[in-house]
Amino acid sequence: MLGNAPATAGGTVTGSHGTYRVRHDDGPGDKTIRAAHGIGAGSVTNPSRRRGTPERRRALSGEVTFMSFVGKGGLSHPLTENRNPGTRAVRHRHLVAHECRSELVRSREQAIAQRLIMEDVNTRKNSGAATTPVRRQGTTKRAASSGSASERRDHLVKLAADLFARKGFQATTVREIAEEAGILSGSLYHHFDSKETIVDEVLTTFLDDLVSRYRAVLDRRDDPRATLSEMVRVAFGTLEPHRAAITVMQNDWNYLLSLPGDRFAYLVRTEEEVERMWVEQIERGQAVGQLRGDIDTKLTYRMVRDSIWVTVRWFRPGGRLNTAALADHYITVLLDGLATGERA
Repeated sequence: MLGNAPATAGGTVTGSHGTYRVRHDDGPGDKTIRAAHGIGAGSVTNPSRRRGTPERRRALSGEVTFMSFVGKGGLSHPLTENRNPGTRAVRHRHLVAHECRSELVRSREQAIAQRLIMEDVNTRKNSGAATTPVRRQGTTKRAASSGSASERRDHLVKLAADLFARKGFQATTVREIAEEAGILSGSLYHHFDSKETIVDEVLTTFLDDLVSRYRAVLDRRDDPRATLSEMVRVAFGTLEPHRAAITVMQNDWNYLLSLPGDRFAYLVRTEEEVERMWVEQIERGQAVGQLRGDIDTKLTYRMVRDSIWVTVRWFRPGGRLNTAALADHYITVLLDGLATGERA
Protein backbone atom coordinates (compact mmCIF):
# COMPACT_ATOMS: atom_id res chain seq x y z
CA MET A 1 0.00 0.00 0.00
CA LEU A 2 1.23 3.47 -0.87
CA GLY A 3 -1.23 5.73 0.90
CA ASN A 4 -0.96 9.23 -0.56
CA ALA A 5 2.55 9.69 -1.96
CA PRO A 6 3.27 13.04 -3.61
CA ALA A 7 4.86 12.80 -7.05
CA THR A 8 8.05 14.71 -7.54
CA ALA A 9 9.96 15.41 -10.72
CA GLY A 10 11.85 12.32 -11.76
CA GLY A 11 10.90 10.47 -8.57
CA THR A 12 9.67 6.96 -7.85
CA VAL A 13 6.72 5.59 -5.90
CA THR A 14 7.07 2.10 -4.42
CA GLY A 15 4.17 -0.20 -3.71
CA SER A 16 3.81 -3.71 -2.33
CA HIS A 17 4.34 -5.26 -5.76
CA GLY A 18 6.95 -2.97 -7.31
CA THR A 19 8.06 0.58 -8.10
CA TYR A 20 6.63 3.23 -10.42
CA ARG A 21 8.96 5.87 -11.90
CA VAL A 22 7.07 9.10 -12.43
CA ARG A 23 7.70 12.50 -13.97
CA HIS A 24 5.78 15.45 -12.57
CA ASP A 25 5.92 18.25 -15.18
CA ASP A 26 4.56 21.31 -13.42
CA GLY A 27 4.27 20.18 -9.78
CA PRO A 28 0.82 21.48 -8.73
CA GLY A 29 0.45 20.51 -5.11
CA ASP A 30 -3.04 19.05 -5.42
CA LYS A 31 -1.95 16.06 -7.51
CA THR A 32 -0.81 12.84 -5.82
CA ILE A 33 0.00 9.31 -6.75
CA ARG A 34 -2.40 7.00 -4.92
CA ALA A 35 -1.83 3.26 -4.75
CA ALA A 36 -4.58 1.00 -5.95
CA HIS A 37 -5.88 -1.42 -3.33
CA GLY A 38 -3.24 -4.01 -2.46
CA ILE A 39 -0.88 -3.38 -5.43
CA GLY A 40 1.78 -0.94 -6.49
CA ALA A 41 -0.20 0.48 -9.38
CA GLY A 42 -1.18 4.13 -9.14
CA SER A 43 -3.59 6.59 -10.69
CA VAL A 44 -3.66 10.37 -11.12
CA THR A 45 -6.04 11.84 -8.58
CA ASN A 46 -7.38 15.35 -8.36
CA PRO A 47 -9.81 17.02 -5.94
CA SER A 48 -11.79 18.32 -8.93
CA ARG A 49 -13.65 15.53 -10.76
CA ARG A 50 -15.62 17.74 -13.16
CA ARG A 51 -14.93 17.09 -16.82
CA GLY A 52 -13.39 20.08 -18.64
CA THR A 53 -11.86 21.85 -15.64
CA PRO A 54 -8.28 23.09 -16.08
CA GLU A 55 -7.06 20.66 -13.44
CA ARG A 56 -8.83 17.76 -15.13
CA ARG A 57 -7.44 18.63 -18.54
CA ARG A 58 -3.91 18.96 -17.19
CA ALA A 59 -4.18 15.57 -15.45
CA LEU A 60 -5.35 13.86 -18.63
CA SER A 61 -2.79 15.64 -20.80
CA GLY A 62 0.09 13.98 -18.99
CA GLU A 63 1.41 16.51 -16.49
CA VAL A 64 1.90 13.53 -14.19
CA THR A 65 3.36 10.81 -16.42
CA PHE A 66 4.05 7.21 -15.45
CA MET A 67 7.32 6.43 -17.20
CA SER A 68 7.77 2.76 -16.22
CA PHE A 69 6.85 0.08 -13.69
CA VAL A 70 9.55 -2.07 -12.11
CA GLY A 71 8.17 -5.27 -10.61
CA LYS A 72 9.62 -7.15 -7.66
CA GLY A 73 11.22 -9.56 -10.09
CA GLY A 74 13.36 -6.69 -11.39
CA LEU A 75 11.74 -6.45 -14.85
CA SER A 76 10.96 -2.97 -16.14
CA HIS A 77 7.72 -2.42 -18.03
CA PRO A 78 7.66 0.81 -20.09
CA LEU A 79 4.41 2.71 -19.96
CA THR A 80 5.32 5.54 -22.37
CA GLU A 81 5.44 3.89 -25.77
CA ASN A 82 2.76 6.12 -27.27
CA ARG A 83 3.78 9.73 -27.78
CA ASN A 84 0.30 11.08 -27.11
CA PRO A 85 0.30 11.85 -23.37
CA GLY A 86 -3.50 11.63 -23.18
CA THR A 87 -3.38 8.14 -24.70
CA ARG A 88 -0.65 7.20 -22.23
CA ALA A 89 -2.94 8.13 -19.38
CA VAL A 90 -5.79 6.05 -20.80
CA ARG A 91 -3.50 3.07 -21.45
CA HIS A 92 -2.17 3.27 -17.93
CA ARG A 93 -5.60 3.51 -16.36
CA HIS A 94 -6.60 0.35 -18.25
CA LEU A 95 -3.49 -1.42 -16.96
CA VAL A 96 -4.21 -0.31 -13.41
CA ALA A 97 -7.83 -1.45 -13.64
CA HIS A 98 -6.79 -4.88 -14.95
CA GLU A 99 -4.19 -5.34 -12.19
CA CYS A 100 -6.66 -4.19 -9.57
CA ARG A 101 -9.28 -6.72 -10.64
CA SER A 102 -6.77 -9.58 -10.75
CA GLU A 103 -5.32 -8.69 -7.38
CA LEU A 104 -8.71 -8.33 -5.73
CA VAL A 105 -9.76 -11.79 -6.93
CA ARG A 106 -6.55 -13.29 -5.59
CA SER A 107 -6.92 -11.39 -2.34
CA ARG A 108 -10.47 -12.66 -1.81
CA GLU A 109 -9.46 -16.27 -2.50
CA GLN A 110 -6.49 -16.02 -0.16
CA ALA A 111 -8.60 -14.39 2.54
CA ILE A 112 -11.23 -17.15 2.37
CA ALA A 113 -8.59 -19.89 2.51
CA GLN A 114 -6.77 -18.20 5.39
CA ARG A 115 -10.00 -17.71 7.32
CA LEU A 116 -10.92 -21.39 6.94
CA ILE A 117 -7.47 -22.53 8.04
CA MET A 118 -7.45 -20.25 11.08
CA GLU A 119 -10.98 -21.28 11.99
CA ASP A 120 -10.01 -24.95 12.03
CA VAL A 121 -6.72 -24.31 13.86
CA ASN A 122 -8.45 -22.25 16.54
CA THR A 123 -11.13 -24.89 16.95
CA ARG A 124 -8.55 -27.62 17.41
CA LYS A 125 -6.56 -25.51 19.85
CA ASN A 126 -9.67 -24.87 21.94
CA SER A 127 -10.55 -28.57 21.95
CA GLY A 128 -7.00 -29.69 22.69
CA ALA A 129 -6.91 -31.75 19.50
CA ALA A 130 -3.84 -32.25 17.33
CA THR A 131 -3.50 -30.06 14.27
CA THR A 132 -1.84 -32.59 11.96
CA PRO A 133 -4.34 -33.59 9.23
CA VAL A 134 -4.53 -37.07 7.74
CA ARG A 135 -6.04 -38.23 4.46
CA ARG A 136 -8.74 -40.87 4.20
CA GLN A 137 -8.54 -42.84 0.94
CA GLY A 138 -6.42 -40.00 -0.44
CA THR A 139 -9.39 -37.66 -0.76
CA THR A 140 -10.84 -36.62 2.57
CA LYS A 141 -9.28 -33.90 4.73
CA ARG A 142 -9.80 -35.26 8.23
CA ALA A 143 -8.53 -34.35 11.67
CA ALA A 144 -6.10 -36.79 13.24
CA SER A 145 -7.95 -36.92 16.52
CA SER A 146 -11.45 -36.51 17.83
CA GLY A 147 -12.88 -33.23 19.06
CA SER A 148 -15.26 -30.52 18.01
CA ALA A 149 -13.80 -30.39 14.47
CA SER A 150 -14.44 -34.10 14.03
CA GLU A 151 -17.93 -33.74 15.47
CA ARG A 152 -18.67 -30.90 13.05
CA ARG A 153 -17.48 -33.06 10.17
CA ASP A 154 -19.64 -36.00 11.24
CA HIS A 155 -22.58 -33.63 11.50
CA LEU A 156 -22.00 -32.51 7.91
CA VAL A 157 -21.96 -36.14 6.76
CA LYS A 158 -25.29 -36.80 8.46
CA LEU A 159 -26.91 -33.71 6.96
CA ALA A 160 -25.66 -34.64 3.51
CA ALA A 161 -26.82 -38.25 3.89
CA ASP A 162 -30.35 -37.11 4.76
CA LEU A 163 -30.39 -34.85 1.69
CA PHE A 164 -29.15 -37.68 -0.53
CA ALA A 165 -31.92 -39.91 0.82
CA ARG A 166 -34.64 -37.30 0.32
CA LYS A 167 -33.63 -35.80 -3.02
CA GLY A 168 -31.35 -38.42 -4.51
CA PHE A 169 -27.59 -38.19 -4.80
CA GLN A 170 -27.59 -36.82 -8.37
CA ALA A 171 -30.09 -34.06 -7.61
CA THR A 172 -28.33 -32.83 -4.45
CA THR A 173 -25.76 -30.06 -4.91
CA VAL A 174 -22.85 -28.99 -2.74
CA ARG A 175 -24.52 -25.60 -2.32
CA GLU A 176 -27.65 -27.27 -0.89
CA ILE A 177 -25.58 -29.28 1.59
CA ALA A 178 -23.81 -26.10 2.70
CA GLU A 179 -27.10 -24.23 3.06
CA GLU A 180 -28.55 -27.08 5.11
CA ALA A 181 -25.53 -26.83 7.41
CA GLY A 182 -25.67 -23.03 7.53
CA ILE A 183 -22.19 -22.55 6.07
CA LEU A 184 -20.61 -21.38 2.82
CA SER A 185 -19.83 -23.85 0.05
CA GLY A 186 -16.14 -23.04 0.47
CA SER A 187 -16.29 -24.09 4.11
CA LEU A 188 -17.71 -27.46 3.08
CA TYR A 189 -14.74 -28.01 0.76
CA HIS A 190 -12.50 -27.56 3.78
CA HIS A 191 -13.74 -30.97 4.95
CA PHE A 192 -14.57 -32.78 1.68
CA ASP A 193 -13.25 -32.36 -1.83
CA SER A 194 -16.54 -33.39 -3.48
CA LYS A 195 -20.00 -34.72 -2.75
CA GLU A 196 -18.77 -38.11 -4.00
CA THR A 197 -16.40 -38.15 -1.04
CA ILE A 198 -19.33 -37.54 1.29
CA VAL A 199 -21.53 -40.31 -0.11
CA ASP A 200 -18.48 -42.57 -0.13
CA GLU A 201 -18.16 -42.10 3.62
CA VAL A 202 -21.90 -42.60 4.15
CA LEU A 203 -21.89 -45.93 2.30
CA THR A 204 -18.59 -47.32 3.62
CA THR A 205 -19.63 -46.58 7.20
CA PHE A 206 -22.83 -48.56 6.69
CA LEU A 207 -21.24 -51.49 4.85
CA ASP A 208 -18.32 -51.77 7.29
CA ASP A 209 -20.77 -51.93 10.18
CA LEU A 210 -23.01 -54.46 8.45
CA VAL A 211 -20.20 -56.82 7.42
CA SER A 212 -18.52 -56.70 10.83
CA ARG A 213 -21.81 -57.64 12.53
CA TYR A 214 -22.37 -60.51 10.10
CA ARG A 215 -18.87 -61.83 10.75
CA ALA A 216 -19.44 -61.68 14.50
CA VAL A 217 -22.56 -63.85 14.06
CA LEU A 218 -20.72 -66.36 11.88
CA ASP A 219 -17.88 -66.60 14.39
CA ARG A 220 -20.33 -68.07 16.95
CA ARG A 221 -20.72 -71.16 14.74
CA ASP A 222 -24.33 -71.76 15.73
CA ASP A 223 -26.54 -74.11 13.74
CA PRO A 224 -27.70 -72.75 10.33
CA ARG A 225 -31.24 -71.83 11.41
CA ALA A 226 -30.01 -69.88 14.45
CA THR A 227 -27.30 -68.20 12.38
CA LEU A 228 -29.75 -67.09 9.68
CA SER A 229 -32.13 -65.78 12.35
CA GLU A 230 -29.34 -63.65 13.84
CA MET A 231 -28.33 -62.36 10.40
CA VAL A 232 -31.91 -61.24 9.85
CA ARG A 233 -31.81 -59.37 13.17
CA VAL A 234 -28.52 -57.72 12.20
CA ALA A 235 -29.98 -56.50 8.91
CA PHE A 236 -33.11 -55.06 10.52
CA GLY A 237 -30.95 -53.55 13.26
CA THR A 238 -29.24 -51.29 10.70
CA LEU A 239 -32.49 -49.67 9.52
CA GLU A 240 -32.39 -46.85 12.06
CA PRO A 241 -28.68 -45.93 12.31
CA HIS A 242 -28.08 -46.33 8.54
CA ARG A 243 -31.46 -45.37 7.15
CA ALA A 244 -30.05 -42.78 4.72
CA ALA A 245 -27.29 -45.07 3.45
CA ILE A 246 -29.72 -47.91 2.74
CA THR A 247 -31.99 -45.52 0.85
CA VAL A 248 -29.09 -44.16 -1.21
CA MET A 249 -27.96 -47.68 -2.09
CA GLN A 250 -31.42 -48.55 -3.35
CA ASN A 251 -31.94 -45.34 -5.31
CA ASP A 252 -28.44 -44.54 -6.63
CA TRP A 253 -26.68 -47.90 -6.85
CA ASN A 254 -26.56 -48.00 -10.66
CA TYR A 255 -25.58 -44.33 -10.99
CA LEU A 256 -22.68 -44.63 -8.55
CA LEU A 257 -21.34 -47.68 -10.36
CA SER A 258 -21.57 -45.80 -13.67
CA LEU A 259 -19.22 -43.01 -12.53
CA PRO A 260 -15.76 -42.94 -14.15
CA GLY A 261 -13.04 -44.96 -12.48
CA ASP A 262 -13.58 -47.65 -9.87
CA ARG A 263 -14.20 -45.48 -6.83
CA PHE A 264 -17.45 -47.30 -5.99
CA ALA A 265 -16.39 -50.76 -7.15
CA TYR A 266 -16.29 -51.78 -3.48
CA LEU A 267 -20.11 -51.79 -3.53
CA VAL A 268 -20.09 -54.83 -5.81
CA ARG A 269 -17.28 -56.53 -3.89
CA THR A 270 -19.07 -56.06 -0.57
CA GLU A 271 -22.37 -57.26 -1.99
CA GLU A 272 -20.66 -60.40 -3.30
CA GLU A 273 -19.09 -61.06 0.10
CA VAL A 274 -22.43 -60.67 1.89
CA GLU A 275 -24.12 -62.94 -0.62
CA ARG A 276 -21.54 -65.67 0.01
CA MET A 277 -22.20 -65.44 3.76
CA TRP A 278 -25.93 -65.94 3.32
CA VAL A 279 -25.73 -68.60 0.64
CA GLU A 280 -23.27 -70.68 2.68
CA GLN A 281 -25.63 -70.69 5.66
CA ILE A 282 -28.62 -71.61 3.50
CA GLU A 283 -26.63 -74.47 1.97
CA ARG A 284 -25.57 -75.61 5.43
CA GLY A 285 -29.21 -75.65 6.49
CA GLN A 286 -30.08 -77.76 3.47
CA ALA A 287 -27.23 -80.16 4.21
CA VAL A 288 -28.36 -80.83 7.79
CA GLY A 289 -32.05 -80.97 6.91
CA GLN A 290 -33.10 -77.71 8.61
CA LEU A 291 -34.08 -76.07 5.32
CA ARG A 292 -35.76 -77.37 2.22
CA GLY A 293 -33.45 -78.80 -0.35
CA ASP A 294 -35.57 -77.90 -3.38
CA ILE A 295 -34.97 -74.13 -3.29
CA ASP A 296 -32.40 -72.07 -5.20
CA THR A 297 -29.99 -70.70 -2.59
CA LYS A 298 -28.91 -67.55 -4.47
CA LEU A 299 -32.46 -66.66 -5.48
CA THR A 300 -33.59 -67.22 -1.90
CA TYR A 301 -30.90 -64.91 -0.56
CA ARG A 302 -31.76 -62.12 -3.02
CA MET A 303 -35.44 -62.30 -2.15
CA VAL A 304 -34.57 -62.13 1.55
CA ARG A 305 -32.16 -59.22 0.96
CA ASP A 306 -34.58 -57.13 -1.06
CA SER A 307 -37.55 -57.74 1.24
CA ILE A 308 -35.49 -56.58 4.24
CA TRP A 309 -33.97 -53.45 2.67
CA VAL A 310 -37.24 -52.26 1.12
CA THR A 311 -38.60 -52.00 4.66
CA VAL A 312 -36.72 -48.71 4.96
CA ARG A 313 -39.34 -47.11 2.69
CA TRP A 314 -42.23 -47.63 5.06
CA PHE A 315 -40.73 -48.29 8.48
CA ARG A 316 -40.89 -45.30 10.82
CA PRO A 317 -38.89 -45.24 14.05
CA GLY A 318 -41.09 -44.75 17.10
CA GLY A 319 -44.03 -46.58 15.56
CA ARG A 320 -45.96 -49.59 16.80
CA LEU A 321 -43.08 -51.97 16.05
CA ASN A 322 -39.38 -51.45 16.57
CA THR A 323 -36.70 -53.12 14.45
CA ALA A 324 -36.36 -56.06 16.85
CA ALA A 325 -40.09 -56.84 16.62
CA LEU A 326 -39.95 -56.50 12.84
CA ALA A 327 -37.06 -58.98 12.72
CA ASP A 328 -38.87 -61.53 14.89
CA HIS A 329 -41.99 -61.33 12.70
CA TYR A 330 -39.91 -61.69 9.56
CA ILE A 331 -38.06 -64.73 10.93
CA THR A 332 -41.35 -66.43 11.70
CA VAL A 333 -42.62 -65.91 8.17
CA LEU A 334 -39.28 -66.83 6.56
CA LEU A 335 -38.55 -70.02 8.49
CA ASP A 336 -42.01 -71.23 9.50
CA GLY A 337 -44.02 -69.97 6.54
CA LEU A 338 -47.62 -68.82 6.22
CA ALA A 339 -49.30 -72.11 5.41
CA THR A 340 -50.44 -74.60 8.06
CA GLY A 341 -50.75 -78.34 7.79
CA GLU A 342 -49.10 -80.49 5.22
CA ARG A 343 -47.80 -79.12 1.95
CA ALA A 344 -49.94 -79.73 -1.08
